[in-house]
Amino acid sequence: MNCRKVSCGLASCVIRKCALAKKIEVCVFCDDYPCTRILDLAERYPTLLADGKRLKSIGIENWVKEQEELRKTGFVYVDIRCFHNKIIGK
Repeated sequence: MNCRKVSCGLASCVIRKCALAKKIEVCVFCDDYPCTRILDLAERYPTLLADGKRLKSIGIENWVKEQEELRKTGFVYVDIRCFHNKIIGK
């Protein structure tokens, strides 16, 4: 969620710009979810859509708690990085 802050990640990220413009905290709460940008990301991260569904069903706070518990065990759920050439302009 910190990637929406200008100080983190690429300021030119179209996903960040879209979320800010729509005033949504997380893409799963958008009426257009999953949009083509998210579907493009999901091609590289096959758990992305299922993770979004889980987040939406239990809420952000509970999802973060789950992730924190998993992290304590050494489990990293997903590693998503912004690939500048793939994301920009989509």
